[in-house]
Amino acid sequence: MARRNTTSRNSPYALNATAYVSTTDAVSATTGQGGSPRNNTSIWEKLNSMCFDVEWTIGTESGDAINVTAQLLDLKARNLGRPAMVDWSLRASDVAGASWGAIDTASDGLAIVTGTVINEWNADAWAQMQTDNDGKLTVTVGDSTGADYYKVQIVVGDRVFLSPLITFAA
Repeated sequence: MARRNTTSRNSPYALNATAYVSTTDAVSATTGQGGSPRNNTSIWEKLNSMCFDVEWTIGTESGDAINVTAQLLDLKARNLGRPAMVDWSLRASDVAGASWGAIDTASDGLAIVTGTVINEWNADAWAQMQTDNDGKLTVTVGDSTGADYYKVQIVVGDRVFLSPLITFAA
């Protein structure tokens, strides 16, 4: 009969599900943020460092611009508490906000308020961005063409989040 391997053999990906590791090891200066595979954190601490939801704040129109804020939240609906890379895109919508379509290049562009733009494509309608250290991203969307309706789509890893309707007046 074959002997069952019960040791991790120093695997950097081994999870210790039987012995809880205290939160003092959650963030390490040598191994990185709490989700590092070499860090001695529990599976729950690793899950809490992932984005599970987004809290949206849509500002009011001022001078043909609207601020759109996305606060990334962890498993317990707390601010993410770390920077994250996101794909951000501006999508066309209808007046009811019931639909959202292709990437919309008709806007006057975007300006980053909180976070960092890494790359921009499609006339400022699609960008790769990094949130601030709290998982927050604020982008100013501009449109001077009159009544228009948009939604913002954010992709974090394999999760897709869609904002409430963004309305520019006529």
